[in-house]
Amino acid sequence: MPGNSQTVMIACVSPSDRDFMETLNTLKYANRARNIKNRVTINQDKSSRTITLLRQEIQQLQLELQEYKQGKRVVGEDGVESVNDMFHENMMLQTEINKMRTRVKAMQETIDALSSKNSQLLAEKATVGWITSGGNKLDCDKVDKLVLGCSGSDNDVTELIQGYLKEIEELRAKLLESESTCQQLRKVASRPTNRSSNTGQFELSLSSSAVSVIEEAKKELNRDREAVSRILAQEREKRDGAEEGESDGEDRDLEPLVWCVTGSPLSHASLSLVLGHFSLLY
Repeated sequence: MPGNSQTVMIACVSPSDRDFMETLNTLKYANRARNIKNRVTINQDKSSRTITLLRQEIQQLQLELQEYKQGKRVVGEDGVESVNDMFHENMMLQTEINKMRTRVKAMQETIDALSSKNSQLLAEKATVGWITSGGNKLDCDKVDKLVLGCSGSDNDVTELIQGYLKEIEELRAKLLESESTCQQLRKVASRPTNRSSNTGQFELSLSSSAVSVIEEAKKELNRDREAVSRILAQEREKRDGAEEGESDGEDRDLEPLVWCVTGSPLSHASLSLVLGHFSLLY
């Protein structure tokens, strides 16, 4: 009967008159058994109950103490507790910071997409300018051939130019960011402060790290330019029997394209070498 179990009672009755009293007693007993209700109580003595209540009170007091340390609650001069307005302000500022971080992340993704698109447009502009601009125009057949070749998926030169333009844009962005960080650190270091020597060493290390980042970005930019020069030198070795007289008028048309990649003008031989690469492709 007691506990979590379920009890089933089967009452046997008889319609006979001589078994009337037995049937009546059986039904009364079954009715009393059905009306039995169990009340579950914790098997716990008074001392254990007191210990549990004290532990709960200790946890509550620890939470209140933590709120006082965090500044969420303050006690006035009259001893009345109140919620600190600074806590609510900090919560609002934290929420605003989280929103700004999300917004900055979205803007950074947009900037990356626009930078990639800008590099692609610069490559296309340089390629079209090399074909159509300049004092000496190319033949119509050759122009059509170059345009069709540049629009194809296997144009190695256009892809190479686009890759270098994208990498140069990324290095310029890193360089600007590093210079901005370095300027901010210099401003902080120039302010008169009473910080300890450890803090001064920390700021000096930050400034040194920023300068090292700037130097590394400059070295990467120089390596990219040297890579372009090496590619042009390799193409010059492959092109042994090219006629230099036929490429005089075309070199001036190719100059804006190479200027866009390297950032500096190249010699007549280097320009002839790149033009020879186009001739081998088409």
